[in-house]
Amino acid sequence: MKILWITGWAVPPAWFSSQAYAVWPEAEHRVATPTQAAAAIASENFEALGGYSLGALWLLVHVREIPKDIPVILLAPIFAFTAEENCGGKVAHAQLRLQRRRLRKDAVPAVNDFFQRAGMANSLGRLDSLSESQISDLDEELGWLENWKVKEAPPQHWCGFVGAEDPLLDAVELKKIWPDLQIIARAGHAPGALLCAAKLGFPLANPKTESKDVDRDLPQAVIQNFNCSAAAYETHGAMQAALAAKLASWIAPEERTGNAVEFGAGTGLFTRQMSPWKETYTATDAAPNMVELGRALYPSVHWKVLNAHEPSELVPVDWLFACNVLQWLEEPETVLHGWRKILTSGGRFAVAILLPGTLQELRAVLPEASPLHWHSEPEWREMFTRAGLTVERAELWEHVEILPNSITLLRTLHAMGLAPRRTVNAG
Repeated sequence: MKILWITGWAVPPAWFSSQAYAVWPEAEHRVATPTQAAAAIASENFEALGGYSLGALWLLVHVREIPKDIPVILLAPIFAFTAEENCGGKVAHAQLRLQRRRLRKDAVPAVNDFFQRAGMANSLGRLDSLSESQISDLDEELGWLENWKVKEAPPQHWCGFVGAEDPLLDAVELKKIWPDLQIIARAGHAPGALLCAAKLGFPLANPKTESKDVDRDLPQAVIQNFNCSAAAYETHGAMQAALAAKLASWIAPEERTGNAVEFGAGTGLFTRQMSPWKETYTATDAAPNMVELGRALYPSVHWKVLNAHEPSELVPVDWLFACNVLQWLEEPETVLHGWRKILTSGGRFAVAILLPGTLQELRAVLPEASPLHWHSEPEWREMFTRAGLTVERAELWEHVEILPNSITLLRTLHAMGLAPRRTVNAG
């Protein structure tokens, strides 16, 4: 698949291309600047169009000129850049005018300062020089950012991704304009994590297939659902995030050292709580898409696709972490025996488990719907003991969420991959 990207303001096409190939090597990526967009679309052969930041705004403004049969991906989409337009932009109009004056006076520092404020300086590095024609193009593009505005959602076959922590864009306000826009938790304005989310959510890259075997094999069905929900998982995982923070509070900063492995890491809700970590921290998950997005969000961590049932290929570790995963396993005691074998002498294990009572209102009306394997606290204690583990500390913790209706509940569970079988409706 060949994708033509229109990149953001001052973002070098070669650098954006390297970012795209790093997370989406299966596709062929061609990149043009916003001022080159019209000529590139007219001359290039491509199977999909992508726009990043100002490039996304360019596509939105020229939506009627885009072939209707071409799928379009928008990353960090701008509908209006200045905050005064109330379309999701955070930059004040006066600040944008100042940037334009700085560009005309001393272009290189102005661009480098923008990279810093956009959160891209670490991966992009510092710009050394700009030609007169490049400065002229950048000045024209700032004029577009100052004056262009779109207040309508794009066509339904377009897909979009924005970082929840974007310093230039308000993701919540953007979603009011475009309800189908996906907000990527922990992501900023830099394209890396957004590219990863786009790859995971792009229909041409991930065609849906029917599998009778998966329907019969619940663990594989669970993995498949988590795999499909990687991009949206953290956005809907308030309870999971709270549980991760609670477990992390048990591990003092001075204890965060040695070799560690985390099972069922997902996209890194608990993983990020352990940063910074001295020595090696390996985050694993059975869902490849979870691992891919986690790697994009937290590149300092070693990520690995690994089923929790198969720890033998790991080297001995000083710490084992499993936050919100054990209850999914069909034979947790067998798994615990395997995990115990890779713990060093004196090694420690920190775990958070969902207990009976979780989603009790839903289970009261649909007791057969739960895909989890519920065990009481005494049963878990016995399993840990039989696996050769000594329980040094245990705590029961209750977290309450109030949802407005059953539709919200079901949509949240499905978006997170927690509803592997669509057998019920909101009624």
